[in-house]
Amino acid sequence: MFWQHNTKVSDVRAKQRWNEATQAADGSWGRVLIEDEAFRGLVQYGPSERFVRARALPAGPASADAGLITCTFLAPDDAPGSAERLMLEALADLKGRALPAAEAFALSYPEEVPSSERFVGHHTLFDREFLEGLGFAALRSQGQVALMRIDLSGIAPAESRVLSMVRRLLPEALRPGTSTA
Repeated sequence: MFWQHNTKVSDVRAKQRWNEATQAADGSWGRVLIEDEAFRGLVQYGPSERFVRARALPAGPASADAGLITCTFLAPDDAPGSAERLMLEALADLKGRALPAAEAFALSYPEEVPSSERFVGHHTLFDREFLEGLGFAALRSQGQVALMRIDLSGIAPAESRVLSMVRRLLPEALRPGTSTA
């Protein structure tokens, strides 16, 4: 509950109320990546106003019009790859919710910090180079912390997996909207 409140919250009921209110108003606020029945990671995100702690972070606050990607928890197996997949899922979902941009807080790590320390486990600040590689740009910086932003209007929505499979499996003549005459 770091992002959801200005102070540490240990009240299970307060956490549940936040969860229910957020899901009712905005839908799911995260994604979980499971591959070959193994947990690979999770990402948390949603409209920036839902995450009040972002108002107090260095380089903050997050923009009112943006979705905010707040944190990840990644397993050691291919953590950078899992982070990229989860981030792309989050960006696609935020675009699908008609948000014009996504933001995330980032940390500029020194070169000698290994990838495992940048990705594995729980992180509330993303690796700045990682976000820049995905197309994010710094909006504001304070010390080593930057608020990064990506415009979602340039991201093309991906076809759903089901639709993609139907297109591959159905012959052209049987596809909806296809004329055989």
